[in-house]
Amino acid sequence: MNRKHLLFLISLGFVGYLINSTTLAADQTAVGFLKIPVGSRPVGMGETFVSLAEDANALGWNPGGLDLGKTGEVNFTHLEWLGDLHYENLNYLQPLGKLGTFGISGVYLPVEGIFRRDEQNQLLGTFAARDILVHFGYGKALGKKLGIGLAGKYIQECLDPQEKPMTGFAGDFGALATFAEGKIRLGVCAQNLGKLKSIVAEYELPIIFRAGLSFFPLQKKIILTVEGDQELNGNLTLGIGTECWLSRWLAFRIGYRYKPAVPLANGVNGLRAGVGFKIASERETGVKIDYAFVPSGDFGFTHRISCGIIFGAEGEEKVAKSSPEKERKILAVVKFKNINISPTEAIFISNLLRTSLKEISPLSKQEQDKLIHQYFPQGMAPLTEPKATTKIGELLEVENIIIGSCKKTPDGYNITIKVVNVSTQKIVYTDTVDSLPPAEIEKGVNTLAKGILKYFATEKHER
Repeated sequence: MNRKHLLFLISLGFVGYLINSTTLAADQTAVGFLKIPVGSRPVGMGETFVSLAEDANALGWNPGGLDLGKTGEVNFTHLEWLGDLHYENLNYLQPLGKLGTFGISGVYLPVEGIFRRDEQNQLLGTFAARDILVHFGYGKALGKKLGIGLAGKYIQECLDPQEKPMTGFAGDFGALATFAEGKIRLGVCAQNLGKLKSIVAEYELPIIFRAGLSFFPLQKKIILTVEGDQELNGNLTLGIGTECWLSRWLAFRIGYRYKPAVPLANGVNGLRAGVGFKIASERETGVKIDYAFVPSGDFGFTHRISCGIIFGAEGEEKVAKSSPEKERKILAVVKFKNINISPTEAIFISNLLRTSLKEISPLSKQEQDKLIHQYFPQGMAPLTEPKATTKIGELLEVENIIIGSCKKTPDGYNITIKVVNVSTQKIVYTDTVDSLPPAEIEKGVNTLAKGILKYFATEKHER
């Protein structure tokens, strides 16, 4: 068991310890607004976000995912709730490079027009109550497959402006791990670990334990989620959800929440749905808008809308330009298929191409062979189909793989190459040189390399 998996198991055990070791009075919890789910995207997916939290909504679901998205974001959510109630939420996420990611969030929930009466039930006027939350957190990615995080909260609840408001502090703890070559994620989180105090009493907060799984059957074009949320001394809630990206800018979401112990909360009231719009550059800089609605029985529907600005972390682009590790992620050349020639000749030709492309494929043959040997001790056969590149692409940590074939004919050597995008499994560029005499094989390979370099220089390839 490696260190990252051990840390994740420790995180999971810590959440379990909190469940078993904390004892509270069931009717002494306060600040019910802490149970209101944050963000339009999570709500549209059935409020199943503990294993998917990696954007600005992560603070409200699982701080363990704060550093996994590697992008900054400012996000605002407006909720039109029952009656004239409205709920406002502002999030800010700032990556700090290798140091992790910091996030801060604020929630404001005013309740206006409350009637004030005296002991004889005479109307004295109206007043407004309010709930305020300031939420801050820190997350750190331990490699690419594990993230952990902590968050703190300052809570204020004012039920009467003529009295001193109740205040309190609370904490969250979460972890998020990736398995099965990135196709499965597991998230766990404990929330609202703290108390609220007034002049005359002390109240427990609604402590919630979340655990869920996310599945990525088609990279991130389709996401399936399941989650279980247990409120301490409260009800268990189960949820399922999905997000489907119909195009690069449009997503559809739907989910369902089920409370086994509360039949009236199920039926159509458990349904959640929403849509998302995203316009972003290849560097994930842009804007996004998310919407979600929730049925509320005789009260109609509640509506959420979120607007966000996404931006890259300062310093990330500098690393991308200067770090060889970033350059490696562009391209790798694997062994070509040999037709009417020896395997040694095919390897020689593929090595020539790798050398010609070293400015965008600096991973040497020795380094590449060493990584591949860990998974293919007996040697790897030449790749001929785009769908076969996914595992090797993830192993070598590259975005594109060049596969190809070398064939000897009576007229000379024919060399065909195909550039395959690892994430989409699509051929994004292809080229061929024909009828090469042995003395001009190197010249033909250089011609192929120039075409590939020109293609990537245009930055029109898929990422």
